[in-house]
Amino acid sequence: MSIVAAMNNDAHAYDARNVSVLRVGPEFAAEALAIVREAAAWARGQGIEVWSDAELSDQDFHEEARLGQLVMGFSGRQAAAAMLLQPSDPLYWPTIAPNTSLYLHKIAVRRTFAGAGWPA
Repeated sequence: MSIVAAMNNDAHAYDARNVSVLRVGPEFAAEALAIVREAAAWARGQGIEVWSDAELSDQDFHEEARLGQLVMGFSGRQAAAAMLLQPSDPLYWPTIAPNTSLYLHKIAVRRTFAGAGWPA
């Protein structure tokens, strides 16, 4: 399911020249998790349960970052988006061998960047 938000007046302008999307390490795990929790709280306020609190643990995000699976989008130096890029998905795709596909999970955009061109 995709949640599309209308652009609001305080949204940051999307400038492709000032955007980077990078794999990041454990030092970014807390900030990425904050972005995902913010998006989950916003969706909950819209009556949509995207992720439960139990699915958003500090320990899990730190481990996924340690494994090189945490990806963040930056607008300049500001973190705007986060997602997990994983080499397997045994819950939804149990018959697909690990490391033969990539799976995007927990894709989220910080609310201040919603509607400004960041996909999620």
